[in-house]
Amino acid sequence: MLLVGFLEAFGAAWANGILDLYQSIGAKATLSYMMTNFIPVLIACGFWFSSDSKVWTGFVALFAGWFTGLLVTHYFLMERIALEPDRWTVRSIWWECGYGNICRLRDQIQPVIGPIPFIWVILMKSFIPHVLIILFLNLCFSENGPGNYEGYAIRPYQLLGLLFFVFAIFLFFVGILVPEVYEPLAMPQTKVVTNALVESSSEENEPSFSEPRQNEDEKLGLNRETALNLINS
Repeated sequence: MLLVGFLEAFGAAWANGILDLYQSIGAKATLSYMMTNFIPVLIACGFWFSSDSKVWTGFVALFAGWFTGLLVTHYFLMERIALEPDRWTVRSIWWECGYGNICRLRDQIQPVIGPIPFIWVILMKSFIPHVLIILFLNLCFSENGPGNYEGYAIRPYQLLGLLFFVFAIFLFFVGILVPEVYEPLAMPQTKVVTNALVESSSEENEPSFSEPRQNEDEKLGLNRETALNLINS
């Protein structure tokens, strides 16, 4: 469940809108920033959960890898600014790189579910996926982690489950790196109008025939009374 939660958070905060980021800031800067956020975490977990290393070495690897990745990402972003100097500033292109896609997602879902505080953007992008992957790796390195599932034998039962898991991860990363592969399966990105709204709008636009018919009957009744009064007079 930890890995499922990570994939859901990663899909919402990182994979969502990745094609827009490819077009706006470039694929190199997008992938560089993504790897900057997760590869140092994986390396740090290797130090933290290893019995032969100290905890502080994991933090050194984490921050060193993070700052190095940020420098590489900054280099790619500066290249993009050089190509489009009238469009970007350093501040605006870093904002697009860090929070552009998830802010657009927030703007899309707010009209449906109501206001979403900005702290949600920061947590989904820069905190929740990282914590979940750390917890998952901690579970993998524990004594009761992989290979201890209700006493089932490793081969063939757990091996089959692991192969299915690896295949699912493969499909997930294919969607991130080459999203065009799944384009035929995606629904068109059009505005969805519910049937109730369509029916209500059609009823409002339909001409009403009962009211004119009633008005005509009233007019005929008045004309008959007027004619009878003239005859009697």
